[in-house]
Amino acid sequence: MEGDRFAANECTMTVAVARRLLEYAAEGLPIVLLGAWHQASLPGLGDPAELRALLADLLARPSVRVVAAQADVPQALAELGVRPDVRYATSSTLLHARRTTGEADYYYFCNGKHGENVKPPVAPIDHDVTLPRGGGVPYRMDSWSGRVEPIALYAEEADGIRLRVALQPGQATIVAVGRPGTGGRLPHAVATEADLVRYAGGRLVARVSRAGAYATTLAGGRVVTSVIGPVPEPVELSSWRLRVEDVRADGAYLELGEVTDTCRVRINGRRLDPVDQIVRVVDAGPYLRSGRNTVEVEVATPLGNRLRVADPAVYSGLARQPYGLLGPVRLVPYGEAALG
Repeated sequence: MEGDRFAANECTMTVAVARRLLEYAAEGLPIVLLGAWHQASLPGLGDPAELRALLADLLARPSVRVVAAQADVPQALAELGVRPDVRYATSSTLLHARRTTGEADYYYFCNGKHGENVKPPVAPIDHDVTLPRGGGVPYRMDSWSGRVEPIALYAEEADGIRLRVALQPGQATIVAVGRPGTGGRLPHAVATEADLVRYAGGRLVARVSRAGAYATTLAGGRVVTSVIGPVPEPVELSSWRLRVEDVRADGAYLELGEVTDTCRVRINGRRLDPVDQIVRVVDAGPYLRSGRNTVEVEVATPLGNRLRVADPAVYSGLARQPYGLLGPVRLVPYGEAALG
């Protein structure tokens, strides 16, 4: 919207925009203005007296609030009776966008900006969010692999669907909630002590990385306790040639550590789904077998270091970059148990 440019402590706005906002306010539309709008100016664009008269009328409307800081916007909206569609269990750097179609609501979640110079630094997040009730089953869409899977852990409440979002800085995920009648209803968990709950072969499964007993509460209130036996300790991969002895029925995550740049992974000759370049962890369980396994990681190498030498007149200003599979690389086993 026009009008969020700042000059010192003043805001600028055109008369046309002020008139349009006044029309909206007259219809009762909630409006929150951020900045020093009582001292708005119109440099070189018309009569400032007319602008200030319009703004004085606008600011006197009951559906209009003025706040000095962006952090005050949520409270101003609450005073105006505006309730967000998506609510967070705690304040965080999580950002979201919502798109509605005839079949589903789509929510794009991203954990802030990513980079070394972001101020303040964006930290990992792991908290619940509540979405409006859609009547259907929530699904998670992996934007790296294109895989779509039903979410196995969420709670249906009176005012919405509560589910967990865990993202590293810069990481994103997509959640879709279908309309009533779209897709079949699936059993799901509402709380768990396990690392995660997922669907495998059409049934609920709890997954953990340590032996023990883990309680999971299913929709409807029934509590299932899963007893997981010994799980092997993580294995650090320190060589390009890997031999994993006697994995048996245990699955495992493959943690690649630091990788520069993009990469793809094969296990026993089978290519895995594309690797999320932010978390760089893949589920190796479906690809491992008893006995000897071969893990291949192919890394795309940036050309910056070569260009620094091949064409120093142009590229000598580039800093030398690390590249390849820098690691540490670990194979982290997990155990699973069916729920019910």
